[in-house]
Amino acid sequence: VLAFSHAATLLASGGWEGGVRLWAMPGAVRAGRWKAHESSVNGLAFSADDRLLITAGYDGELVAWRLGGIVARRVTTGQPVTHMVASTQRDRMLTGHADGSVRVWRLGDFSLLDERRLHRGKVRAVAIDGERGRYASSGADGAVYTWTGDGDVIALESPPSDAWSLAFSPDGRYLYGGTWFRLLRWDLEVPVLAVLWTEHY
Repeated sequence: VLAFSHAATLLASGGWEGGVRLWAMPGAVRAGRWKAHESSVNGLAFSADDRLLITAGYDGELVAWRLGGIVARRVTTGQPVTHMVASTQRDRMLTGHADGSVRVWRLGDFSLLDERRLHRGKVRAVAIDGERGRYASSGADGAVYTWTGDGDVIALESPPSDAWSLAFSPDGRYLYGGTWFRLLRWDLEVPVLAVLWTEHY
């Protein structure tokens, strides 16, 4: 997983072995490294002021690190985190878990704000629409959902194969996903799923 700092002066990368590396930009000069988790790093995000790097791991931990690798805050979720995204605009973090649950956290202090068991099996991907306060998740069960903080969950048309990544379009009209060899596009106003051809194989 990768994340740029808001000032675009740092790039963070996280790997399967639980390590985190910082790269000074431009040029990608290595600027730091440390062991962040006991298993894969499945989410990275910088705090609004770029002073902290937030990591999520399959070991079930959410950790805010000072950029030298010192722990500033740690929460044990009790379930492996399969994916994490954050919105500094909304002060929110969204995590998907191996038990099919999705959780909304306050990014600033890791307070748990909402938890929903949406999927049968592990969550593949989560996404936040920072402009509109909307969330999305996809699972190994093939289901894809959207919802707002206090709103009802909307089930979208299931794709032909699991969506392994999700992203809202900047205008909020579409939810995109990545799957085997194809892109997925849900028109959230209709809603209709389009499966888009790619040159990947």
